[in-house]
Amino acid sequence: MKKEYYCNVLIVGCGAAGLACAYNLSRLGVKDVTVACENRNYGTSRNTGSDKQTYYKLSLSGSENDSVYKMANELFSYGGINGDNALCEAASSAECFFRLTELGVPFVKNEYGEYAGYKTDFDSCKRGTSAGPLTSKYMTESLERAVEKTDTEFISGLFPVKIIKSGNTARGCVFADGHGFTTVFANYVVFATGGEAAMFGSSVFPKSQFGAMGVLIDSGCELSNFNYWQYGLASVDFRWNASGSYQQVIPRYVSVDKNGREHEFLRDSLSDCEIFEYTFLKGYEWPFDSERINASSKIDLLVKEQTDKGFDVYLDYTKNPQNFSFDILPEKAGQYLENSSAMQPTPVQRLLSMNIRAYKNYLAHGIDLKNDYLRIALCSQHQNGGASVDADYETSVGNLFAIGEAAGVFGAYRPGGSALNSTQVSALRCAEKIAKMPQTAPPEKTGYSLPQTTFDDDGMVLKWQKITDRICLNIRDVTEIKKYVPGLISDLASCRYYKSHEVLTATLAFYKSCIFAGENIGSYGCSVYTENGAITEKSSNKNKIVVFDGECSLREVRPIPKSEQWFEKVYNKRSENI
Repeated sequence: MKKEYYCNVLIVGCGAAGLACAYNLSRLGVKDVTVACENRNYGTSRNTGSDKQTYYKLSLSGSENDSVYKMANELFSYGGINGDNALCEAASSAECFFRLTELGVPFVKNEYGEYAGYKTDFDSCKRGTSAGPLTSKYMTESLERAVEKTDTEFISGLFPVKIIKSGNTARGCVFADGHGFTTVFANYVVFATGGEAAMFGSSVFPKSQFGAMGVLIDSGCELSNFNYWQYGLASVDFRWNASGSYQQVIPRYVSVDKNGREHEFLRDSLSDCEIFEYTFLKGYEWPFDSERINASSKIDLLVKEQTDKGFDVYLDYTKNPQNFSFDILPEKAGQYLENSSAMQPTPVQRLLSMNIRAYKNYLAHGIDLKNDYLRIALCSQHQNGGASVDADYETSVGNLFAIGEAAGVFGAYRPGGSALNSTQVSALRCAEKIAKMPQTAPPEKTGYSLPQTTFDDDGMVLKWQKITDRICLNIRDVTEIKKYVPGLISDLASCRYYKSHEVLTATLAFYKSCIFAGENIGSYGCSVYTENGAITEKSSNKNKIVVFDGECSLREVRPIPKSEQWFEKVYNKRSENI
């Protein structure tokens, strides 16, 4: 069965980015907007979080010495991010943050109205803030309520399989709908489909999240930095980031072998002081970092070593690590716990005092940290790369935009919480660009062919998830990855299942990006490359990796623009456009 619809703007995905785009389009007067998704309750924004899920924005409290350019320069310094994107992410962060507060997201502020902040991963200015473990869920729900009051149309039950093009301009999208195909023709197409979540088996992405990078790749979109992902320790029975206060209360790390024997395995490689320090630091040095493999990221390596042996690894909050004492804690850890009124005798008691909502979050999913061990693993957590975009988040295909995690605006590193800021900034920039463009109706109906694919999955995704976990998580060997490329190409050529085809398309681009990075950059950021078991030389290359039509190349990043700051000039230019 074939169905056809028409709209002015088609947004694919209904998470924090997609809904923010729809809300901004309505606010800016753009008519005839449709949001298409597989299920309104799916996706990363609605179903993930951490101890106090961070939102990253310009510092808005206290005496922090912050500015738009300081934040932009910090984002830019991590490598692989274009300067104009960095400036946009910084400049619009406060506007987007306050719009969320107006919509009811309960970010924390003090009695004087300051939005108190804290330092997050790779952050120097206490730009992190939070509404608790469910920050992105609150964002999504608040935005959804706002969009439901507009004329935006929602269509559920659709999975994107093919972008319709006229020349190099997007004209709509074909979706599988469980019974056949639904085609939506549109003047502008916005992909807000999140990261390629199904590419890894060891993942903190919700199981309902797939992504659609393969669809963007098939449309001819360039990719940027698709080799860069973020990995960190997460619970696996209920997928959740084990970061922040989950680590700062210094739980006990134990592994359990196949015979049920329990072992505090960190003690095999680290001193007591190192165990306490590195565990505490995993709170805000949570992502795996090749620069910290002999410090806090050593814990990630040791956990993965245990799981690779087939052992289960747990965080135990009922007991302290062996030989634990407040007297031998590093000064920073001791001061932090004291300032947080968390000097209780056990980790779970410290957690209850420091962040009871973090405890209740697991309790709501059947895990009582007062009694239960928390099974963890090193997991993929965020896609730092994605579709190449300009300052308005338009891809290399005209009228096709990628926002949120689908956009490749981050490189080797990103500050914790910057992804949530990016969902809102990219949605705003995209909506503002579309609002300035011609609003023709109805959109041009372009000839297209339906995909030769079916709904059912054939197990190929599971097969390649296991392989990718083994060869392309945080430890990568170029020779090993190359061995699997021919088999992946063969499976992709024979695949007739649209979800499998999408994931395998993205996986092939990922493997090629990893091979190219290993040969031209080396160990950097989220990944360590090895050769014959030895870690390769680290690089400080700040250029981005571009993948187009299956070929990889290094491209210089765009510098931070020297923007106009003289008020009268900006004022008069703005007046001309009113």
